[in-house]
Amino acid sequence: MIKNLVISIIIVFVLTSVGRSQNLINIDASKVETKVKSGEYHMGNPGPAGKEIEINNHYMTIGGKPVLPVMGEVHYVRYPKNEWQDILLKMKANGIDIVSTYVFWIYHEEIEGQFDWSGNRDLRAFLKLCQKDGLHVFVRIGPWCHGEVRNGGFPDWLLQKKYIHPRSNDPVFQHYVKQYFHQIGLQMKGLMYKDGGPVIGIQLENEYSGGSQGEKYIMWLKKTAIADGMDVPMYTVTGWGNASIPKDQVIPLWGGYPGAPWNPNLKKITDSQSFVFGDLRSSGNIFQGKTGNGYHPDTKIYPFFTVEMGVGNEITYHRRPVFSGIDGLSIAITRLGSGASLLGYYMFAGGADQVGTLTTLEEDRRNTGYWNRYPIISYDFQAAIRETGELAPSYYQIKKLHYFVNEFGSRLAPMMPVIGPQTDPHKNLLYSVRSNGESGYVFGVNYYRGFQKPTQKDVQFDIRLKGQRVKFPATPVNIPDSCDFIWPFNFHMNKVLLKYATAQPLCRINGKSGTDWFFIQNKGIDPELSFDSKTILDIKTSSGSIRRVHGESIISNIRPGLNAVVTIRDQDGNTDHVHLLPSEQAKHVWLFNHNGGKYLFLSQANLYLDHGRLHVYSKSNNMKIIELDGKAVLGGHSGPIHPKMNGSYSEYDVSVPKR
Repeated sequence: MIKNLVISIIIVFVLTSVGRSQNLINIDASKVETKVKSGEYHMGNPGPAGKEIEINNHYMTIGGKPVLPVMGEVHYVRYPKNEWQDILLKMKANGIDIVSTYVFWIYHEEIEGQFDWSGNRDLRAFLKLCQKDGLHVFVRIGPWCHGEVRNGGFPDWLLQKKYIHPRSNDPVFQHYVKQYFHQIGLQMKGLMYKDGGPVIGIQLENEYSGGSQGEKYIMWLKKTAIADGMDVPMYTVTGWGNASIPKDQVIPLWGGYPGAPWNPNLKKITDSQSFVFGDLRSSGNIFQGKTGNGYHPDTKIYPFFTVEMGVGNEITYHRRPVFSGIDGLSIAITRLGSGASLLGYYMFAGGADQVGTLTTLEEDRRNTGYWNRYPIISYDFQAAIRETGELAPSYYQIKKLHYFVNEFGSRLAPMMPVIGPQTDPHKNLLYSVRSNGESGYVFGVNYYRGFQKPTQKDVQFDIRLKGQRVKFPATPVNIPDSCDFIWPFNFHMNKVLLKYATAQPLCRINGKSGTDWFFIQNKGIDPELSFDSKTILDIKTSSGSIRRVHGESIISNIRPGLNAVVTIRDQDGNTDHVHLLPSEQAKHVWLFNHNGGKYLFLSQANLYLDHGRLHVYSKSNNMKIIELDGKAVLGGHSGPIHPKMNGSYSEYDVSVPKR
C-alpha cells in the first residue's frame, strides 16, 4: 500500500557539447490574439454547478478553469471484459484523462432485432468501470463508425434492405437508427456527466463527407441522441473530408497519422503534414477529400481539438509499415505547437476483432466494398498499448509529454500559436511558439519519418513579447536528429521567474521543504536555466556553475546525479527546488495523483496505481523502484517491502518467482 506520501526531490543532470551563435531564430509573439468567445456553441447540459464543462473558441474549461485534456481510444468490444481494468489503468498511468470508444452497430445487432450487450459487448459495465477509475468518456455512436470494422459497423441485414439509403435523411434508414440509438441510450442511462457519470461527449457519424447537404442529417442525429437521453457537454463530428458541420451545433475534431496504409500504392511517403507545424488541422496522411458546391465551413471559429492522432497505424494487406517510438511523440508536439487544446489518440490501445455469428467482423474489400483488406483478428494498430496488453516504445515517449500537459495544460490552453517557416522539413528544424504575449513555450521538432535529418548547429531563439524580448540560450545549442522539445520562457514558479530553460517541464510537487519542480533533458541538449535575479533572494546549485548577467542568474555545466539540485529562495524566503532528469531516464518516470497527493517514481519496471495500491510488472522477475521522496511505504502480498536509503531517496528491490 502507499501511505502518507510526501514527495521530495531527485535529480539527474546530463552535460553535452555546446556550440557558438550562428543560427539565431527570431519569433514575434508580441501580437498574439488571445480573445476568448464563450457561449457561442449550442451544446448539451454542461454538468453540475462548479464542475461545468464548457467550450470556448480556444479551449475547454471545467468549473471555469482552462484545461487541456489528453484522450485515448480503446474499443471495449476488442478486449476481454476481465482485461478492461488493466488496460484502463495503464492508460491512466500514461496521463490519459478521457477514454474514447466506438459503439459498433454490427457487434450489438448482428441479427436484426437481437441486441447483445453482454460480455465484452457490455457498454454500460465499461462506462461504469471508467467512472470508478476516475476517467471521463467520449462515446462515438456513429451510426457509421469505420474503425476497420465490417461495413463501417453497419449490420449486413441493414444494407441488404431494398431501397434503403444509408447515412442520409431517408426515413427507412432513420427508422432503424432511431431504434439503435434508443438502445444505446438505455445502456448509458444515468451515466451522463450531468448525472454525475463519466460521459462528457458524443461523436455523431464519422468521416462523413455530406457537405452542405449533410447538415440536416447531422442535426437529426444530434436531436435523436438527445431525445434518447444522450445529453452531454460536447457534440462533435470528424472535420476532415467534405465534412458536414452545422454551425455552432457540433465541434469538428481532427487528426494525423505517421503512415497511410490505406494508400492504394506502395510508394514511400515523402510528404506528410503530420510532422510539420501549420494551420492545416488535419494532416495530409488522413483522408482530406474535397469540399463541393462552394461549401467551406469556417473551422477556425472552433477550438483545435484532435481525436485521431496516431502513434501507429493498422497494417493492411498491401502496406505494412513499422513505426518508431518517436513517430507519435513528434505528431503530438506538432499538433500541440500548432494550437491543439485537446490531444486525442487513435488507437491508444489496440485489440482483437471478435468473430461474429454470421461472418468475421474485419473490414475487407472483398466483402464490404471498401478499399482495404485488414487482418481477420488482430487490431494491434502498433498502438501505445499493444493488443497483448504490452507497452510499446511509443508509450514511454508520449508519457512524459502527457505529464507536462496534465500539469501545465491550464497555462498552455489559452496560449496561441506563432508558427515558424516549415521550409524543407526533411532538413531544417521545425518550430513554433505558443504564447499569451508575455510568457509561453517554444516547440521544436528535428524529426521527419523516413529521413535522417542533419544536426541543427548553434541554435538560439530571440522571442519578441509585449514590451520585452527573451533571447536564449546564452550558449547556443546543437539539436541532433530525432530530438523533439518544449522549452518554457517567462515560466512562473510560484514567486520565482524562470526566464528560460533548455529543458522540458515535467511536473511540480509541493513538499514540506518547498515546491519541487521536475524537468527533463531533451535528447542531446545541454540544459541551461536562467532565473530573473529580482525574484530571487538566494540561489545555489550542487552541480554546475552560476553566473549573473544583465539581471539574470544563469546556470550551466550541470553534471548528472541523483542528488544534484538547484535550490532557490524567493524574496519572501520560500524555497523552490529544480530537478532535471536525463532523457533516457525520463522515459521511466511514473507520476500518480491519489487522495490529493502526487507520487513520483523512477523504475524501468512498469507501474500503475489502482485506488492506492501500486502495481509493478515487468518482463524481469527482479525489479527496482526508486521513490523520489523516501518516506512512503510500499506493501506487497507478503507484507511491507522495506527500502534501502540512498541519499534523499528510497530504493526498493522487488523479486518475484519467474513465470
